[in-house]
Amino acid sequence: MTEWLDVDPKALADQQLIDRISEAEALRVRLDAAELATIREVDLRMTWAADGARSAAGWLKARTGMAASTAREKVRVARTLDSMPLTKAAFGAGEISYSKVRALAAVVTDATAERFRSDEEMLVDYARTFGTDDLARLLEHWRSVVDPDGATEEAAKRWDRSGAAHADSNGTGHLHATLDPESNAVFTTELEALMAAAFRRDRHDLEHLGIPPRATQQRRLDCLVEMARRSAACNTADGTHSQPEVIVMVDYDTYLRGTGTAELARGGRVTGDAARRLACHAGIVRAVTTGQSELLDLGRSTPVPNSAQRRAAALQYSTCIWPDCDIPYAWTQLHHLEPYRRGHPTGGNTDTHDLVPNCTHHHHLVHDAGFTLRRDLDTDQIEIRRPDGTLIATVRPDGPITRRRAGTLVGV
Repeated sequence: MTEWLDVDPKALADQQLIDRISEAEALRVRLDAAELATIREVDLRMTWAADGARSAAGWLKARTGMAASTAREKVRVARTLDSMPLTKAAFGAGEISYSKVRALAAVVTDATAERFRSDEEMLVDYARTFGTDDLARLLEHWRSVVDPDGATEEAAKRWDRSGAAHADSNGTGHLHATLDPESNAVFTTELEALMAAAFRRDRHDLEHLGIPPRATQQRRLDCLVEMARRSAACNTADGTHSQPEVIVMVDYDTYLRGTGTAELARGGRVTGDAARRLACHAGIVRAVTTGQSELLDLGRSTPVPNSAQRRAAALQYSTCIWPDCDIPYAWTQLHHLEPYRRGHPTGGNTDTHDLVPNCTHHHHLVHDAGFTLRRDLDTDQIEIRRPDGTLIATVRPDGPITRRRAGTLVGV
């Protein structure tokens, strides 16, 4: 094995590299089997007790540095293999991997042990034939037939383990969730639909606007946030409209000029443009300061479109204002054509004439990528322009009241 490890992959031909991957997997399986057999012997002899350890798993964790959960799992699988002779033989021969052995051992319980003994040859053949993921699904079905009560209990435990999300002090959020099969089906179906629509929009924007598409990971994150925005756009159980409230602490000069950055009360900083974007679809409470800490003004929530204004706008628009974007009006945020600034002579107002619907993707383009929306006072049409000022399209409202004069694309 030492000679095999000393080989430099850069010196190998393509087929030799391919063969080496297969060899590595075969060696890994044999090594895993030998390790598990050794762990079981240490466990049986209680060799770990000589070091003052409380358990074989604890001793293994301390000796190897592996995670406690991994150590407990290996001891459990090694013990279970005592009652799985065919599985143990196939494992030792390098025919099935540790991940498959672990999946087989997981379905051996007091309620299933007798049936497993009679079905082990068939299940090991499945393990030789199928990949690990397919084998796991097959074994889950086998267990649901052999021990339906136990399968139901395990499903309930999986639901209890579902979770969780948390935020750092800097405002960055982390999401990690384990979903039960039913919740996962609902969640992934909706997410995949949003991802497909987002991909189509990115492709359209690349072809017509020259905007580079988002990375798949970023598109997925944007779609997760979009799901939350659409939930917020729905009416609550008591019939009222729900909008999130965000407290932004902003320096006086930044507040006047609309530049620089602002700090969110829950942690983290955002650009002035991001704060203005939030103001379009969330209640913004301003906390204006000067210097390091002197509070000049703790304002009321920035006026956001109320229910009547959203209903009025719904009569004028059926989708996002951008041409060829089919995101329904109900899932958009109403963008101020003139950024709202309370009491500022050049600030926009929160009235229906000043509000146009933007989907999340296009709202980011306006606030973060330099694209602009402006109403032509002579024609009452909305002009959409690139960051360099060139005209993309002129668009008229297309809702029930104003339909149906389509926007005219220009220079795309």
